[in-house]
Amino acid sequence: MRVLVIAALLLLTTTAVDAQAPWSSSSSFNSGVKLEGNLHFNRSTVEVSSVRQPEHAYGLGIEYVGRQLGVGLYGYSVGRVNSFDSDTTKVVLVAEANFYIPVPEIRVAPYIGVHTHLGTFDRSFFEDPFFPRPKDGLDELGYQIGLRFKPFSLVGVDVQWRRQSESAWEDQSEFLERNQILVGVVLF
Repeated sequence: MRVLVIAALLLLTTTAVDAQAPWSSSSSFNSGVKLEGNLHFNRSTVEVSSVRQPEHAYGLGIEYVGRQLGVGLYGYSVGRVNSFDSDTTKVVLVAEANFYIPVPEIRVAPYIGVHTHLGTFDRSFFEDPFFPRPKDGLDELGYQIGLRFKPFSLVGVDVQWRRQSESAWEDQSEFLERNQILVGVVLF
């Protein structure tokens, strides 16, 4: 895992991001810092349309994308947004790396990536903070495949299928499955 992180950092630091490149350029189409908000749904819920109240989670993240490689941190919490309670809500923190294939002519960027669980945190973390560490070995990493659509220069939409990493799956609530569909909004 350390080798992947070091390789990603080296690639990002050696990749020049040209902010003055035209919008249609594949190097700048999807590059830069992004904020993202997602809803997680169980894959079985998406396949069965008769479910009235689907079980889901919500999350927020930040990502940096060089030319085609993106690295980011993402936290999600199980339940509905209006059920958030700062005293009791637990947040699952995930680090991820994605490889994008931008197609600026049609404003999409399909991607594939891997992620690892960094820990599950609640309010007590701030009483005795520590540096989060990856919880998954190479054979336990999660993976995702998705499509980012960028209809406007500052807003995008993400749709992703994700197989949760082993430890993230074990730490999340029992009603969330390992295979999930994520739908999100991205701010560039």
